[in-house]
Amino acid sequence: QMMFTNYPLTDDLDALIRWVFTNIYKKLGWEVKEQEEHTPTLLRINVLSMMGFSNDKAKQAEAQKRIKNYLKTKSINANLRGVVYSLSAWTGNEETWNQLKRLHELETLQEEKSRLLGAMCMFQQKDLLRKTLEYSLSPAVSPQDSAIGVGRTARNPFGMELAWQFFREQWPEFNKRYGSGGHLMGRIIQAVTSGFTTQEKADAVKAFFKKHPVPPA
Repeated sequence: QMMFTNYPLTDDLDALIRWVFTNIYKKLGWEVKEQEEHTPTLLRINVLSMMGFSNDKAKQAEAQKRIKNYLKTKSINANLRGVVYSLSAWTGNEETWNQLKRLHELETLQEEKSRLLGAMCMFQQKDLLRKTLEYSLSPAVSPQDSAIGVGRTARNPFGMELAWQFFREQWPEFNKRYGSGGHLMGRIIQAVTSGFTTQEKADAVKAFFKKHPVPPA
């Protein structure tokens, strides 16, 4: 789905996805049922995500409504937080970015912090994605989650080139944090380079790592 963002067939693909999932959504809705089994809970998350990222305006508006209410009430079903965070970012603006940042700062659970930072990588505006990348290297974000910032931004079609540029600009910092070993550097490199599809980009990647070798990765 993300692969085809900004292609001529995007609108048709979005319409097909919405059509496929509409009847399932009618059965599931947004609300988790009392004593619901695990399978429909997971299905609901996937359905809402697929429809929201396929430009279903109603799902996008509901996500925006719920993220705003969450700041006031701290009440979102735990199973829906991820999709609400991500969809609100995908259709959001600077106000939404600030809301997610505020939630990240207030959160105490590391898993939830990671989920919020991942959502902050899902904006379509390059200036907001740049702010996410810079925030991911700040003291507010753990070193392990910093990898989420650049990796998730790279998987966003609006952030792919931006993440690669940021990675190169901040190479000394990334190398200092992750270059001596472990698996994170390899995962970051894969994330910021694997979306490219041209020989020109392949040559640029080879040239960069010839100049900046990372044997552990």
